[in-house]
This record gives sequence, C-alpha cells and structure tokens, in this order.
Amino acid sequence: MTKHCGTVERDSVPEAQNGTKEFLMTHRFNIGQIVELEPHTFRSAVLGPYEIRHLIPASDRDPGDPCYRIKSVAEKYERVAPESELTLSKGVFA
Repeated sequence: MTKHCGTVERDSVPEAQNGTKEFLMTHRFNIGQIVELEPHTFRSAVLGPYEIRHLIPASDRDPGDPCYRIKSVAEKYERVAPESELTLSKGVFA
C-alpha cells in the first residue's frame, strides 16, 4: 500500500491570533539528516542513503505520519516519502 503525502487544512486546528490556521506538527528528522528509505515492492528506488531536503506536513488521511522530500546522490530527482518509510542512516553520521 502506497501512502500519499500532502497538505490539507484541518478544521480541528486552533486559529492563531491573526486568524490563520496553525499546523501543530512534529517531524522526527530534520533537513540535512541522512536517512534510509525502506525497500518497497511497488517502488523502484536506489538503495543507500538519502538526504532530507524539505519537511512536508502530514495529510488528513494520516495526520501522525508527516512526509519529507528526500534526495539520493544516485538519482537526479527528489522523491517524497512518509516518515513511516524512513529510518536514520547508521552508515553515515547525520
């Protein structure tokens, strides 16, 4: 099962003083950290380390699983992956 990442405004989130909605989100990884992408049968991805490039808020479908834009040096493009499919790399100091 592939998870989808995206940003959707939540009605249950309290309004800030300026009237805009705030997203209370915590990410386990930070920009610049090195992670490993969990192998997946339905996804072709290179093995090895990926760098966290951007933090993406979780979608309403799975509010506890925020997403990340990640990049491998072996690929020319970035990919999006949910936090549940990433682990901190043990082979590289992050």
